[in-house]
Amino acid sequence: MAHWPRPPDDPRRAAVLKWLFFVSNTLHPALRMSFYPGAYVGADPKAQPVLRSHMQGEIAGHLDKLDMAAGDDADLFRGDMPTVIGLYLGPLLRWMALYPEGETEWFDLHGWPRLQALAGALERRPATQAASAAEGLGPAPFTDPAPADPPEGSAT
Repeated sequence: MAHWPRPPDDPRRAAVLKWLFFVSNTLHPALRMSFYPGAYVGADPKAQPVLRSHMQGEIAGHLDKLDMAAGDDADLFRGDMPTVIGLYLGPLLRWMALYPEGETEWFDLHGWPRLQALAGALERRPATQAASAAEGLGPAPFTDPAPADPPEGSAT
């Protein structure tokens, strides 16, 4: 089993960086546009749902690519011994299930089984369980997320 992070001369490092940049520069900004459409189209009540709907379609396509990559580059998308990619994706998957409140019907993690497996493996990690208990995130913060309890001071 490979250990992460990879040294700079390791040929697999390029794959790690490729998917890290995809998540940070493609998926994450698309989520922001979906969560805060008013920041992109202004206060127009007709334009915001159009942008949100469009971005949800884009996000689903991004998740399709990531789910496929999780099969092709499985060692990069682990939850039991996560890479930076898995650690980044866990919270993003959580956010998609929770936000924006009342606008998450499009998202069902079951549609991306490899990402769902990654999320489940992250949840089984002792560090995740401890953090989830401390923050009131529930027993399945990534595969079946619920709002934090208590919600004070939480952006999750």
